[in-house]
Amino acid sequence: MPNIHGLVAVLNGGMALELILIALVLAAFVWVARRNESYEFLLAVSLVCGLLVSFHSSVADDIVLLPVFVAVVRTCPMPFLRVATALILTPVPYFMVLADAPYSAFLPVSLLIVLGLSCTAASCGIKNTFVPDASYAS
Repeated sequence: MPNIHGLVAVLNGGMALELILIALVLAAFVWVARRNESYEFLLAVSLVCGLLVSFHSSVADDIVLLPVFVAVVRTCPMPFLRVATALILTPVPYFMVLADAPYSAFLPVSLLIVLGLSCTAASCGIKNTFVPDASYAS
């Protein structure tokens, strides 16, 4: 499973480790939400966090990473985050999930890295990029 539950299962961790990781993901999301003005970027971060903390997920559920990539490319000036979201969409992480332990831990760890890079990008200050067109007002 490409989530924290699957990562903890691969690491043979207990419920305490899973709860600590979920609390860290929640804290990271709240931190990004308080320091960011871009709704697109917040949507991307919330989708990554949702994939990480979901209890039951499969490789097919990772299709929601496509809008994450689009939102990150549109809003984030940080090239490392753009590259990380692009690399997650390649087939390699999904083949590693299907290869079973210990390789299946690669996708949740890479999602945690994307979340960490998102926190770094939020600390740099991502501004809202949506500019309403004048034709919508009339």
